[in-house]
Amino acid sequence: MRSSPVPSNRRLLTYSQAANAVAENVRALGGVIPVATLIANRICDAGYGRRVQPAEFQAAKQSRDAILRSTLATNTGFVPERNLQAIKDHLLAITSPERKTAVEEWVLADWIHNRLIGHADMLFMLSSTHPKVYEAAFGPSVNQTIQLARRDDVKHAWVRDLCINQARFVLVASAHYRTRHVRQIATSPNGGLFCGVEDWKSAGHALLTTIAEPALRIQRIYECAQTFLGTDKTVRKVLAEKKLLLNNEAGDLVYLIALEVRAILLRRQIDPAKVQAFLDQTWDPLVEAGAITRKTVRDEGLNNISLSSLWYGLEPSELSAYIAIQLLKALNAVDDLVDRALLGRKGKPIDWEPTKAAASIATTILRYESRPDRETVQMGKSRSGGDGGIDAGFNGSRKPLATMLEKISDPAIEKAVSDVFGIDPTRLFL
Repeated sequence: MRSSPVPSNRRLLTYSQAANAVAENVRALGGVIPVATLIANRICDAGYGRRVQPAEFQAAKQSRDAILRSTLATNTGFVPERNLQAIKDHLLAITSPERKTAVEEWVLADWIHNRLIGHADMLFMLSSTHPKVYEAAFGPSVNQTIQLARRDDVKHAWVRDLCINQARFVLVASAHYRTRHVRQIATSPNGGLFCGVEDWKSAGHALLTTIAEPALRIQRIYECAQTFLGTDKTVRKVLAEKKLLLNNEAGDLVYLIALEVRAILLRRQIDPAKVQAFLDQTWDPLVEAGAITRKTVRDEGLNNISLSSLWYGLEPSELSAYIAIQLLKALNAVDDLVDRALLGRKGKPIDWEPTKAAASIATTILRYESRPDRETVQMGKSRSGGDGGIDAGFNGSRKPLATMLEKISDPAIEKAVSDVFGIDPTRLFL
């Protein structure tokens, strides 16, 4: 039996939580057959295969950002029912997905220029007189809307207003969508899977709870492996009793994968020495991961930075400030881009920078709506405990705005952030 160089005791998690984290980490990779095949292939290559990250792991790692990068706004393509109230409700839900009155008021006044009623009326009219144009208005291409509107002889002035107003709503939706993604990184970096027990995850907390402590549970399985005797059902019971694999859906999946791996290896007539070689190959990295402690993450400065800072170079509040500036730039370019499209021309947005005051309030609006960082928990709270709304004089967004502008002067950080959180209004005109 192997012996662990560090005591297999918990640091932040209970044994059950750590065992559940192990199971959830495995479940994230997929179903029984593909995961079992992946593991079996790694065992067969033990000692001989290249020490590179499997393609399956790389794909899972990259999918989070790819979805965001390819989507301008999640509402694009949804066509509301053809009645005035449904259209208004759809547009209001874009201005504030959480339906916060204060956000709706600020967005409609500052970013939509109080055009909600007029735009909703126009869409309602088009839904009966030009239904194809109505449907196209909610699609991903302004150019398609223009082409269909011309084919149906819709007045030029109406087409211009329709495209400008609808583009503004889509851009607002894209900003909210990206800010909500920032919140997910801060609170649920692994999506619906286990990612720690704190509401707001620091990089250090995530490292301990999703890697270090699960590694201790796997070490314990390695240490006890030779003592697992009896039927498969008996072994499963022992694993549960030792809290190495929980009696839940995730734990059952892991055990089914283990049984399938064994079956694959038997069919391939793999020498047991191969299995031992794989265990030997993975033991040292496993011990290294399990040896990470609170002191380790503290010494590395990981307790005070977020995962978004590790991945993109910006803290959640700074990412919100970046998204706010991207939104303001996009909104400023809309009128010109629509006018160019009406003339059959393409163009890039004119270089323009919003004032720091405008950027600050825009950051506050996005943060107030999506609560993407720890500092927003009390935002808007009045002394009596109610929601006081958005304060135009709120100064809490000035610092993240300033530090964000300083950090993105580094080209590497600017590229990492823009690739995922940038808002390119020209994508509406493809």
